[in-house]
Amino acid sequence: MEYRRLGGSGFKIPALILGTATFGGGNEFFKKWGSTDVQEATSLVDAAMDMGCTMFDTADAYSAACLNRSWARRSKGDATSC
Repeated sequence: MEYRRLGGSGFKIPALILGTATFGGGNEFFKKWGSTDVQEATSLVDAAMDMGCTMFDTADAYSAACLNRSWARRSKGDATSC
């Protein structure tokens, strides 16, 4: 995984971050982008982590219940949730 510096903070973050806005469909705004069910979300998280992804764009406004079930199914426990 390629990492980049985050501004002048000195933090290094992955060049690729998986966005989770469509997990569960959330509200009407996010449903317009798509609706990823728990099985699909789990598969996407698994694939991303298997490819070295360690950072995920999450927010309570997306669909926390679906995302939490996806995280619970993942056994590695090495993802960063922000």
